[in-house]
Amino acid sequence: PPRRVARLGVFGLARIKQSTRSVRGVAGTWSHMAPEIVNREAYDTAVDVYSFAMVLVELYTGARPLPLTWSEEEVRQKVARQDGYRPELPAGLVPPDVAGLIRECW
Repeated sequence: PPRRVARLGVFGLARIKQSTRSVRGVAGTWSHMAPEIVNREAYDTAVDVYSFAMVLVELYTGARPLPLTWSEEEVRQKVARQDGYRPELPAGLVPPDVAGLIRECW
């Protein structure tokens, strides 16, 4: 069977990076935000890697990475800790190499 390849991009928002400075502020979807953003800490482009992993979780499992019912405070308490919550990666849905990539992005 032919191998399927998915490509994901948001080129409407793409721009050439001019600075390496850290940013503060919150904008986005709680279920896909990196812990640094949820904790309102300084952050850089590394937070995009975490969000990419959460998008992969949703693509492969067909489910949101975090419950929609969680408030900002619940996300902060459960996810934004060093040993914080991460969604399950069911072996039947997420291939081992993709699961490894997702874990590296967290």
